Amino acid sequence: LRTYIDMAVDQANGLSAHTNNGDMPVVTLEQTSLMLPLGHSHTINGTSEPTGLDIPVKFVSSNETIATVSESGVIHTNGFGSAVITLYYAGQTLTINVTCSSDAQYM
Repeated sequence: LRTYIDMAVDQANGLSAHTNNGDMPVVTLEQTSLMLPLGHSHTINGTSEPTGLDIPVKFVSSNETIATVSESGVIHTNGFGSAVITLYYAGQTLTINVTCSSDAQYM
């Protein structure tokens, strides 16, 4: 996600980010839910306003038995079921619901 969003914050470290005019940066994710087949990967994509800040993003999976997420925002399914991927960004908490199903078809 760092390639798609140049600004974010590791909320766990208590950091915050503001633009030059004092506004909080805003991120929008392309998807807030995914259905993926077992063993597939998907990169989290999004946009941010404004661009140009270089603050790290933190990703966390609620259940790594079902889905893991890398530091760069790549989700990988490991087992059938559901998990929530949480993205911490500039004081915001965004989530993506991931379901790994034998019925899922990845495009």
